[in-house]
Amino acid sequence: MLAWAEASKVVREANERAQGVAKEVKAEAEAEAAKAREAALAALSISATQKLVGEALDEKRQHALLDEFFSGVKSGKVVVMDDASFKGDAAEVTSALPLTDQEQDSVKKDVLAKVGAQAVTFRVDPSILGGLVIKVGDKVMDGSVAGKLDGLRQNLK
Repeated sequence: MLAWAEASKVVREANERAQGVAKEVKAEAEAEAAKAREAALAALSISATQKLVGEALDEKRQHALLDEFFSGVKSGKVVVMDDASFKGDAAEVTSALPLTDQEQDSVKKDVLAKVGAQAVTFRVDPSILGGLVIKVGDKVMDGSVAGKLDGLRQNLK
């Protein structure tokens, strides 16, 4: 009889421990599911925003944003690459659409002359949605709309 009571006690304790572990596993799974839902919602929101922004930034608006950027650089309101580590002979400038000759000259004169870049390559990548990405050596200044949206996405996580 004593052995039966002891066995019953061991089974009861094992069941209680199993229920406790099951509750912990369930709570962890629910927390992970909530986190996944939040991440999916944030990604969906960012994707929708990118689509809307991409559609709203037609060529005329793109060039207006670039003009605003260059006038900010000229007036000193926008500081680009003031870090001494942004030094190099060559630079790569990526824009969402081809820059006009005037815009390319502004990049060379107002932005890249400060870092000593002699050779400049201009690329077009519509996926950046707008703005500029400037790479000098291994340093990158991401002033693109896609970069800003990605920063927002990271902050939401």
